[in-house]
Amino acid sequence: MTEHDHELEQALAENGTFDAEKGRTIAADAIAQFHTRLKKTERLTWFYLVACLAVMVFAMLAFRSASSVKTMIGLGILLLVAYETSVLIKLWYWTVNTKLALLKAVKQLQWQLATGRAPTDTGLTETATGLRQPGLSLGERLAWISVLVIAGVASSYYSVWAAHIWPSDMVRFEGAPVTIEAPRVGAPVYYRLYLRMDRGQCKVSRVTPEHVESELFRMGKGFVSPGRLSPGDSLRLDPQGNLGEYWVRFE
Repeated sequence: MTEHDHELEQALAENGTFDAEKGRTIAADAIAQFHTRLKKTERLTWFYLVACLAVMVFAMLAFRSASSVKTMIGLGILLLVAYETSVLIKLWYWTVNTKLALLKAVKQLQWQLATGRAPTDTGLTETATGLRQPGLSLGERLAWISVLVIAGVASSYYSVWAAHIWPSDMVRFEGAPVTIEAPRVGAPVYYRLYLRMDRGQCKVSRVTPEHVESELFRMGKGFVSPGRLSPGDSLRLDPQGNLGEYWVRFE
């Protein structure tokens, strides 16, 4: 038995009569308690949805630029966990919402049986007490929706920004072409390449074990992630007499 149930019994037992004023006060307190729980539940649900959306957007954008299978698997698991969490938190919200709605309906029925009056006569409904409908107000819900949209946009911008951060240990061209050997493994090799030419473009080619060179692309400033080389191939950077700097990492 809750504190409000005990107070209700006391109110009904005093002098064998029903104290309408005290009954309305207890009813208003009970309704306020239900609404407070609903608001806490909805706020917590919105918070987790915002967090899950931010994680999902980040994982999807990071997955597109991932260059290793291990990284792709990790990001895929992270995306799956965030999605499943968003589904479970919504199921949890509706379970709690239904539980509280049912509990309030039972209390209304107990009140009616104990007093012989309808809930509208005792002040147990929202309309009679002047309280809002259960849950958050329209303004707060719109605010949470805005936060949800902002979190998604901010996560996408952060992922793009993080991908464009230039490495701090870039190497300057000495004026001659540079051949970078990839790790010798029996599988395709993935690489990340950052180029920043002072002027002109750099010719990027792959060189086979037979020393056959084939051009991949030309770029002045930018990055490639991920790039792919066949087993045994090397990466050749030709600044064509121009100045600039580069950074390469194999994964």
